Amino acid sequence: GGHTVWLPLPWLKETHRLQRHDAFLVALRTGFAGSITTFASWNAQMVVMLDGKFTILGTQVASVIFGYIIGMAGCLSSFQFGMHVSVWLIRARNPHIVASADTIPITTAHTIVSHDAERGEREAESSDAFPENQRPRSPPVVAYSHPQTPLHIVNNCCTCIWSLRSLTQTLLVCMIVCFLVGDFVKGNRFYRSMWLSSVLSPLGVLLRWKMGI
Repeated sequence: GGHTVWLPLPWLKETHRLQRHDAFLVALRTGFAGSITTFASWNAQMVVMLDGKFTILGTQVASVIFGYIIGMAGCLSSFQFGMHVSVWLIRARNPHIVASADTIPITTAHTIVSHDAERGEREAESSDAFPENQRPRSPPVVAYSHPQTPLHIVNNCCTCIWSLRSLTQTLLVCMIVCFLVGDFVKGNRFYRSMWLSSVLSPLGVLLRWKMGI
């Protein structure tokens, strides 16, 4: 998984935006590619459950659908976690860059506010010399935002994907409860392995992220 993601990067120019953002690359390597390889056995088990030939309960379409949802949610959550951790590490190791980067938007905001204040005072003074219907109207102020970096673009995409996060978490809790009922009430060992895997999978993702640093 990780090699497939990294293959196109050497072909990009040195001035390309993806080549200049270490936080984005570290997050892509540890958060996304690492979680995909970690959940490879999980996805293989989903295929076995969908086939149903070597399982006790036979074909389980509903469980497979929920299983893929859990796997994708784990990949996305670990991607976001790796992205934020990489930003924290870069800010901790490069305090001088962080200080200069934080002062840029603050300085820009103060400049805009001061210019608007001076402009308002000039308009107030000039408005007293003209009647109401003859006062000059200044053109509207157009504010331009800074171009977004790939890190912000990916973060916005993940935010859109996670707009149904509460629904996914509710489904996950319901599935674990059903697995617990099947284990302790019906005594099925398959459900025991399922709820244990669901609970311990986040620890595996964190371990995979630690190994990728």
